[in-house]
Amino acid sequence: LRVALSAIGIGLVIGAISLLIEGISALISKQSEAKKYQEDLNKATESGQKAYADAQGELIKYQVKLDKFNGSKKQEKNLVDELNSKYGESLGTYKTLAEWKRVLKERGEALCTVMLNEAKAQALLNIYTEKYVELQQAKKVAAEGGDTWEWLPWNWGGKSAKQKADENAKTIENQLKEIETEITNIYTENEELKHKYKLFDYAPQIEKNGKST
Repeated sequence: LRVALSAIGIGLVIGAISLLIEGISALISKQSEAKKYQEDLNKATESGQKAYADAQGELIKYQVKLDKFNGSKKQEKNLVDELNSKYGESLGTYKTLAEWKRVLKERGEALCTVMLNEAKAQALLNIYTEKYVELQQAKKVAAEGGDTWEWLPWNWGGKSAKQKADENAKTIENQLKEIETEITNIYTENEELKHKYKLFDYAPQIEKNGKST
């Protein structure tokens, strides 16, 4: 009998330790998920900043070229053609460097901001997709009554496994709403910038041979 009781006691201890390990792992997992979510948001911001820096760098390069230009008529035409090719669909096409100098000064910064917003929005859309899949999994866990580890001693007298699973799903839903709001705000700002500065409102330039540039 003592041997049997001893075996039962050992079994209970092992079971408790297993639950303890499972619970600690789950807690760490939740903390990691929250950290990852914030890191993903930071990366989305960084994507936008990189796109802005790239666009701004190109803009400055051409502004310097225009300020210091002192070439022939042929060289002027070549530079105008280059600008028309690069920025034609976003800023329109022009015939002189003087026009391009004015356009880049008046509307170049707005174009860079649009590029920043588009890159950030795309990164947020990727996060949204991942969180949506995560939400479906969380809802499934909640529907099944929650995770076993929620019944560990530190949860006794507190919320049930089902309540905690429901809260987890709600947290993810709130994150999705937060991302959706951010994306909507970005697109709204971009539409306002495009309308105000007449950006991306131009058809591709058509050459005589029928090819677009």
